[in-house]
Amino acid sequence: MAPMYYKTAAAAIICYDVSNPYSFEAVKDWIDELQPIIAANNIVLAIAATKNDLADEPTTSGLVSPQKAQELAA
Repeated sequence: MAPMYYKTAAAAIICYDVSNPYSFEAVKDWIDELQPIIAANNIVLAIAATKNDLADEPTTSGLVSPQKAQELAA
């Protein structure tokens, strides 16, 4: 995404799919991309898990654990 869309943001919400570990890895890239904006503007950053309803599906493998997300947020 072009920085012009978020350079003056007051907040950012980064979402990932709990059933897709690759989307969780992308969160790290987004944090790296937003880091200069976070530092300069003191914006609020939230990380949101989506598709939590799939966590109980027996066919879902490779779920991102809440602990991993908490570690990333720390």
